[in-house]
Amino acid sequence: MHPPVVIGGVVLLGVALSPALPAPPVLAGLIACALAARLHRGLLVPAALLLGALVAVGLPEGPALTGPVVVQGTVAAAPTGRQADLDVWACAVDGGPFAPCGGRVRVVFETPPSPGSSWVVSGRAGPPDADGLGGPQPALGMERARIRTLIRASRARRIGGDLPDTPVAEGPLGLLAAVARGDRRGVDPDSWRILRDTGTAHLLAISGFHVGVVAGA
Repeated sequence: MHPPVVIGGVVLLGVALSPALPAPPVLAGLIACALAARLHRGLLVPAALLLGALVAVGLPEGPALTGPVVVQGTVAAAPTGRQADLDVWACAVDGGPFAPCGGRVRVVFETPPSPGSSWVVSGRAGPPDADGLGGPQPALGMERARIRTLIRASRARRIGGDLPDTPVAEGPLGLLAAVARGDRRGVDPDSWRILRDTGTAHLLAISGFHVGVVAGA
């Protein structure tokens, strides 16, 4: 019997390997391993590996945009610095009309947006690159999230209802808000320190939380 921490680690490994794996074989392999694991517990590890890969490859692929664009979308989670991922629903390229689109794009805003807020963003789009993004291998992280477009916003207008500019919950409620909707602004420094020391800070990302739930189950 493999301890849960091992299974959880294997799931995360599957997420990391996902860019190199096509979705249909991953799904077929996961189903086969899951059925076989009912008869042989030793197959739990390959099943967990395929599950992690499926979590990532199952995300909708974002649009590949270039040149001047305008997109409409919702901030998927709390921003990292000035960068945030938008779940887009409409895109206009090079002055053309809006057309339906789906998936995520990464936007570099002038000021960090609120998670859950909706925006109309104008700017110049291109493929992901590491220049000026910060963090370790940012382009690889975008690939794992199936993001194919980076937009440097020249103008951004907020639309509809938004989260408040300051967190409405702090302490344990702030931690709950971070887990439930990706709004990490209410997480106090002591909580961040504990999460970093225990290696669980990734669980405050939406994808990390989903992996944690699966691993715990």
